[in-house]
Amino acid sequence: MQSVIQDLPSCAGVYQYFDTNGKLLYVGKAKNLKNRVKSYWRFSPEFKPNTTQSSRIIKMLHEASRLEYIVVETEEDALILENSLIKQLKPKYNILLRDDKTYPYIYIDESGVEHDASASIENIDFANARDQMVPLQTLDSYKFKDVNLIKIDGEEIGQGQNAHICLNVSRLPSGTQIHINIHVYRSKNPGPTMLILGGLHGDEVNGVEIVRRIVASSSLNSLQKGSVIAIPLLNVFGFINFSRTVTDGKDVNRSFPGSKMGSLASRVAYMMRNEILPNIDFGIDFHTGGSTINNHPQLRVTRGDERALELAKVFASPIILKNRAIPKSLRLHAHKMGKPILVFEGGESLRMDDTCCREEML
Repeated sequence: MQSVIQDLPSCAGVYQYFDTNGKLLYVGKAKNLKNRVKSYWRFSPEFKPNTTQSSRIIKMLHEASRLEYIVVETEEDALILENSLIKQLKPKYNILLRDDKTYPYIYIDESGVEHDASASIENIDFANARDQMVPLQTLDSYKFKDVNLIKIDGEEIGQGQNAHICLNVSRLPSGTQIHINIHVYRSKNPGPTMLILGGLHGDEVNGVEIVRRIVASSSLNSLQKGSVIAIPLLNVFGFINFSRTVTDGKDVNRSFPGSKMGSLASRVAYMMRNEILPNIDFGIDFHTGGSTINNHPQLRVTRGDERALELAKVFASPIILKNRAIPKSLRLHAHKMGKPILVFEGGESLRMDDTCCREEML
């Protein structure tokens, strides 16, 4: 196998590791086969797996006895072939792309098409998405408001302070109180205030887990500037009952600006409109696909909102989708207030996708 690796061509392709019984262990793709496959190994003083690889890959390499490869014309061809081989053959050590509901890429060409409800792709470059990341200093070019105090539910949080607010929004007929947990983190240095929100739809658990992990990581305790308001779970009732909606079947994200004396969905929307949105400059709202729909990780911005588009580029998402905001949605109402909201979509409802969660925390 060592001689095969040394003689690999420096072009795009797919490589396959097999064990001594001819069983397929792993399939991978590469822009440069020689460089990619060589990175798995150390060649001196002896030929052995590179210890910088994950424990899963090292175990696979110890079992591998044969390497085969397929040369293709482009990196995109390698991606498609890898995806097909993994789904058909289900190699032992491959994790990603084994589910037939995942897709390697999406391309939408709307040349010459005119219709208001359409969506368009801003950029797609999966291999180099992180390299295209816009420097965070881009945010400094925007004129964010400089607030000394953030006030939520009567509690004032000054610069350099953190707070955990348990805000009551309603009471069920059973007498059960519905509270929203709001975490506020503030640097001593002035800067923009960002909202990170999960669980607007109660069955979209990936968003809840993403924000929960961010809060639990304590990374927000050492902000260099500005503030973050984190709400891991907005639709508490829907989450407990595995439901997109609340008690009356209404969708919180179709209830803005809401009403103090309205339905539960309307009251939650009213709380967001009056307690949270006035305090922020922009936000990220984490979602998944609806029932039986698995969305490839993507960011959605309101069409025509160039400020939102520039903010989206900071996060280097492989797909930025520009579309029209839904009537009575959080994104549309925030847009009318001059607050850009980026909507992240990834995975599907009622199904945890750990890869999706980890990617969005990078």
